[in-house]
Amino acid sequence: MTKRMNSPWITLLLLIFCASGCVVTPPPSDGRYEQDRPVYRDDRPVVHTADIRDIEQRIVVLDQRIDLGLRNGVLTRDEGRRLRLELQKVKEETLRLRREGRMTLREKDRLNTDLDRLEKRIVHEARDDDRHRPRQVDISDLEKQMADLNQKIDAGLRNKALTRVQGRSLRTELKKVRDEAVRLKKEGRMTKSEKDRLSADLDRLQASVEREKPGKVRPR
Repeated sequence: MTKRMNSPWITLLLLIFCASGCVVTPPPSDGRYEQDRPVYRDDRPVVHTADIRDIEQRIVVLDQRIDLGLRNGVLTRDEGRRLRLELQKVKEETLRLRREGRMTLREKDRLNTDLDRLEKRIVHEARDDDRHRPRQVDISDLEKQMADLNQKIDAGLRNKALTRVQGRSLRTELKKVRDEAVRLKKEGRMTKSEKDRLSADLDRLQASVEREKPGKVRPR
């Protein structure tokens, strides 16, 4: 009779012992990515909203540095375009994660790493150009010289000092000089020697404009 009464208690103790052995103790955490863990409230996932104002500020600063590098000639157009494409990718990824509510601390660290890598590339490209590519010179005076020459051709056509054929021929030569200046500037190869060469071409062209007479055919 005693054995029958003790049997249920023994069974209950065995069940409690087995249940306690199934409990898994989670590993210790440093708390760095605490909000990366999936959290639910009312059976719905909680949206992650890590503060990214510092990332947005870094994107603005890097964009300004690229723009400055293009203006002072230490970055070519191709280099600036490639760097801006990489920066745009980080910007779009940042906006996507924030829009989808998945901007965790882990994602934020990854974006900061991408920006660190891009910042190093900007510095490298700028320093590399300083060592291997001559600094571009200012050609605002050259552009003014071309504009003045174009106005002289217009004036010569209006006062009949130039015929239409002469004006067309002069404008063709002027366009060649302008196209060459644009190409050299675009490729980052507008050095002082190249500028002097184009200025000499414009001087010869201006002398041709001044000596043209109606009906006279310019020597080729």
